[in-house]
Parts: sequence; structure tokens; C-alpha cells
Amino acid sequence: EALHVDDNAPRWKPCSLRVHRQFYKDWWSSQVKEVTQILRKLPVLFYNGADDFICNFAGTDSWLRSMEWEYQEDFRRARRNPWKVDGETKGFMKRADNLRFLVVFNAGHMVPMDQSVVALEMFRSFIYGDMQ
Repeated sequence: EALHVDDNAPRWKPCSLRVHRQFYKDWWSSQVKEVTQILRKLPVLFYNGADDFICNFAGTDSWLRSMEWEYQEDFRRARRNPWKVDGETKGFMKRADNLRFLVVFNAGHMVPMDQSVVALEMFRSFIYGDMQ
């Protein structure tokens, strides 16, 4: 109700085969060009759950470090800094210019389901531009 979703809209479910099929072709094509173009103009957040074995954070970090863009060296040299919610360390973040990469502790592939309060703060701070 608060989101004003049409009553006739399909019910939400964590995994949708219909959505999966629509994005399947993108699995096999590089998105580096698109990401680097977006990074020139807008902040971008990549995140992983630390316990995700499907899309693990080491792979995301490797992809981001190898992506050729203006601030590539800055990102490669960036430290993993503790990321806190309500004073408690809930993950670590690397950042360079418009790129932020967050790894959320005690979360797997579905970070918002595993760590809902932490995920809400992640989205809130990113959207409002005060992500530390």
C-alpha cells in the first residue's frame, strides 16, 4: 500500500523465472562499457554477501579491479574499510570516485533477506549520498 503497487500486479517472490529469462542474455555479455559510462556521471554501488557462494565477493572485487576506467588505480589501491550500522561493523567497503563496493557480513546471495536492517541502511545511505 505504501508503495502504491497496483492490486493486480503479480505477487512478489524472491526468485522469478520470468525475470530470470529476460536477463539471461546479459549473462554472456560484458557490461564493462555500460558500467564505466555510468560511473562517469553517477554513483554506483556493487554489493555482495560475504557468505554468497553463487556470486562471491572475491569475484566481484576481481572484476572491479580489472575494469579499465579513469579511477581504476585508485580502486585497486583502496583499502577495505569497516562499514558500520548503528555503531557495529556489518561489512567492509572499498570506494574510488563514484564506485562503492560493499561486502555485507553474515549474508549470502540474498542480502536484503539475510540482513534486512543492514540492507535498508545500505540502500538508504547510498540513495541519500551519505554512504561512508
